[in-house]
Amino acid sequence: MKFIYFIATLLLLTACDPSGKAPSKQFWMDNPTDKTIQVKIDSVVYDLPANSGLTVELLAGRHSLAYDGESVQFFVKPNDQGCVINPTLSNYVFFHEIYIVEGKEKEGNAEYEKMRAIYMHPFEIQPGDTIDVPFQVISDQLFIEQYEYFWHLGITESYKNNAKTSADLSRASTAPQSKLFRENDFYNYVGRENLPEGFALKQSNYKLSDLKPFVFVADTITIDCEPAQKYLDLYRSRFKELLNSDAEHYQAKYDTLRYYTKFPTEVEKECSSRYNKDRVSSDNDIDKASVRIGKNLEKLGEKNAIVIN
Repeated sequence: MKFIYFIATLLLLTACDPSGKAPSKQFWMDNPTDKTIQVKIDSVVYDLPANSGLTVELLAGRHSLAYDGESVQFFVKPNDQGCVINPTLSNYVFFHEIYIVEGKEKEGNAEYEKMRAIYMHPFEIQPGDTIDVPFQVISDQLFIEQYEYFWHLGITESYKNNAKTSADLSRASTAPQSKLFRENDFYNYVGRENLPEGFALKQSNYKLSDLKPFVFVADTITIDCEPAQKYLDLYRSRFKELLNSDAEHYQAKYDTLRYYTKFPTEVEKECSSRYNKDRVSSDNDIDKASVRIGKNLEKLGEKNAIVIN
């Protein structure tokens, strides 16, 4: 049984980097395969031995990555969470353990089954045969973002019998601890004998050239009201300006994009059926476009890097 206990942590947050250093991001680039691979980012070639990885620091802006005869363009947009570069597009597993708070074993055991259900996910063993498992399979992703998979332990960190957390557990008797696993490390941890007979993660033939670029506002989206359409085109152009910016100008371009993607009130009053009774709600109206922009802006904010054309 695993236990966890609480420690208080003081975090000092600063609004900016006083050093004036150009914005950059440290990535963990991983090779989960059983052979050495070579990955080229921009003009630098990295040799990654089998079942290993290394830290790569990249400036904000455009970059290229090449591996195994394939290449892809991407844009670095740093945030405050971790990110794994997965050049082989291998399977990874996001797994959950539930720890019992030390000193609260009685309550923890009672709460365990309730908590466990929250972290279960459907998994298709074979067509038509699905079971619930305490993990998620991550497939065909070049960038594995911690904002999407909130792991406590990264690829190179191991579960301990006792763990520490900075969370307030004064009212709780259990606490989840999530980890990002390489596929083989996952099998070694849980034990193949504890998995259903014939259990295996699906292997795909996905290549870097199959990766789809991040779309902020699709070219197919239009608004049937000219003033709003002009602003929609403006938002598209701001996103393109961001993708063409370098580390020196990245922050200003990104701030312009995220702070000025709301339609002006006068445009909403003219083009939205919420204000204008003469207009009828449709798939091409300003309100639906506004929702799409808001969701995609949120997705963009959670990423450290995106695939681009």
